[in-house]
Parts: sequence; C-alpha cells; structure tokens
Amino acid sequence: QVDKFTFGEDWSTFQYTGALPESTDFVGATEGTVFVRQPLIRYSTPVGSGLTLHASIENPESGTAMLGAPALIENGDDRMPDFVARLAYTGKLGELSLAGLGREVRVESAGVSASSFGWGVSGAGKIYLKGDKSSDLRVMATYGSNAGRYIGLNFAPDAIFVPATGKLEDVREFAALAAARIGLTPTVRLNFMGSYQSVDYDSALPAASLSGFNKKAWSAAANIFWTPVKNIDLGLEYRHGARELVGGANGQLDRFEFAAKYSF
Repeated sequence: QVDKFTFGEDWSTFQYTGALPESTDFVGATEGTVFVRQPLIRYSTPVGSGLTLHASIENPESGTAMLGAPALIENGDDRMPDFVARLAYTGKLGELSLAGLGREVRVESAGVSASSFGWGVSGAGKIYLKGDKSSDLRVMATYGSNAGRYIGLNFAPDAIFVPATGKLEDVREFAALAAARIGLTPTVRLNFMGSYQSVDYDSALPAASLSGFNKKAWSAAANIFWTPVKNIDLGLEYRHGARELVGGANGQLDRFEFAAKYSF
C-alpha cells in the first residue's frame, strides 16, 4: 500500500464503509448511519501494521432550520470546507475505525449572517464470526454537535437559526447501529439489524417552538438473501420502525420488502 490522493466525488471520510452493511443485504439502519457522498480531496497513507490514516477536505453544505419551522433549508453560504480524519485498522479478525469531523455551519437570512462550529466523532467496527468471512458482526456509534447532515440523512438540522437574535443554536445528536450477517450456505444468508438516533436541542430554545422537530427514532429489521446464480441476489425483509417528535407526537411503521439485484 502506498500514499495516495483521492479527488472528486466520493464517500465522506467521516463514513466508515467497512462497518456499514452491504447495500445488497441490508436495507436500512438509516437512523444510526453516517452517510454522505460529496466532492472531496483526500490523502491516505499507511501509518503502521494494518493502520491507515485518511485526511480530507470536503464540500460544505449547511442544512439548517428556522425556530418554529422544522423544514430543512439547504444553504449555499458556506465559506470553509469540512475537515475530516479517520484512522482505520484492518486485521485478520476484522476492522476498526475512529473518525473525527470539524466544520463551520453558516447561514445568511434577510441580510443577517450567522455561523457556528460543528464537530463529530464516530467509532465503528466489523468482527468476523467465521474464518471464511461469510458471517460478521458490525457496529457503529456516533456523537456530534451541529453535524446532522452527516448523521441519519439529516434526521436533525445542522443548527437552528433564531431570527429574533440572529444566532444559530446548537443541535446535538447520538446515533448507533448494530448488524449481524450469518452465512447459512454459500448462497443463503440471514441478516439482522437495528439502529437508533436521539437529538438534543440547545436549552436556550423554547420547547413550544420545537414541538414539530424530530426527537428520536429507531428501527429493527431482519431479512434473508439468496444468490441462485452468480450476480443475481433475491431478498425478503421485514422492518419495524418508530419516530417521536419533541412535542410528543409519534408514529410507527411495519413493512415487508422484496429486492432483486443483478450485478454487472
């Protein structure tokens, strides 16, 4: 392995794809997932036995909300790139990673500009349960402030703009996921997964104005996948999920999904 640069659009360095479920077998775990694809410049270099350091500057974009209005506003006012670093380990028993994020969240509204610092840390890992790597256990946990764009597909806004003060107030998130992949035969595997996210809004914000904002969500699912011939995957999944708002309103879903994929 040698030092290398990555240019152009790619998965964010804050995301650890090794710990995430393969898209073929796992549909979901969204609440606990770090997932962003964006333009970046990344430098990767080995720093020890099985250890690789990745450092990047990435395209910024702030998804904020107005106090009292939970709809996200995608701002094009960012002036600083997002800075990300990840230390990844790969060994015979599995993979581990630790990532950090630093960013500026910025918004301009009615001639008033405001900015706030955002950060996040994420740890992830994959442990092989069989020598042939057909079964494994995967986990990821993430905590951050003003990092909603990276966590759970912006389940929470990056920050909340308060027109009366012209300030951005902080939003903190905790997210986690766990998934198990069990190879029953060379062509059949079972998958189990669960994910969770909770959001904590700045105490300076009045609760009544946050009633429509997301507070927490979780989901759990199980599926079975079969590969009858090379490059073809067929799967069936059951999922249960729940979401709760700050004001106490909540809802649930139950869903069956069938998937078919041809790889070429």
